[in-house]
Amino acid sequence: INAGVTDFTITDNVAGSSSAYGANTTGISVQNGASDYYIIANNNTHGAGTEISDLGTGTHKSVPGQILGTGTNGTANVGYVGEIITGNLANASATALSNGSPKDIVSISLTAGDWDADGSVCIQPTATTTISFLTGWLSTTSATLPASPPEPNAGGLFWLTVTFSQGQNQVLPTGTKRFSLSTTATLFLSCQCSFAASTNAAYGFVRARRVR
Repeated sequence: INAGVTDFTITDNVAGSSSAYGANTTGISVQNGASDYYIIANNNTHGAGTEISDLGTGTHKSVPGQILGTGTNGTANVGYVGEIITGNLANASATALSNGSPKDIVSISLTAGDWDADGSVCIQPTATTTISFLTGWLSTTSATLPASPPEPNAGGLFWLTVTFSQGQNQVLPTGTKRFSLSTTATLFLSCQCSFAASTNAAYGFVRARRVR
C-alpha cells in the first residue's frame, strides 16, 4: 500500500510468498507515510521477513498484533479496557487498629470483568508504639487473612515479621493481583499488625484497572 493511501480494508485474503509468485520479504506492507483510517484483519499472510509491516503514521487504524495507545491524558470509559477505579483513605482519616486483628482500610466496587489490582498499606503508629509484625493484602472478602501461614495470594500480599523503628510510619505495596469477576464485587485493601505499648492506625490506597 503506497504512502498516504487512506480508507481501505484488507480482510480474508492470502498475501505474501507462494509457489506461484516466489518469496516476498513482507506479506502485507503499508509504506511509511500518512496512511490512515484502515483495517487489516483475518488474512493468511506469509513473508520471508515480516508477515505484516505497518508504517502508516495515522492513528485511526486496526492492525493485527498492534493496539494503538491513547495520545491524550484522558481516562477510559466505564466498561472499556483501561477503565480504572481507585480508593483512598488519607492519613488524616486513618482507621484505628487492634493488635493482631485484621482490618479493612479502604474498598472499591468492581463490576464483572477481568481486573488487575494493587494497593499500598500505610501504618501510622504513635511515638511510643513498637511493631513486630505487619501484613497487607487485597481480597474480595472483608477483613480476612488470605491464609496463615502466608501464601502468595496470587501476588496481592506482603508479610513481614520484623521489628520496625519505634513510632515510624511504614508504607508497603501489596503487589498486583488478578480478579476475574462474574458479577459486581467489593475489593478490600486490608492489613493486620502486631504492636505494643501504645496505639496504631492505618491508611492506604487501592486501584484496579480493567485489562480486557
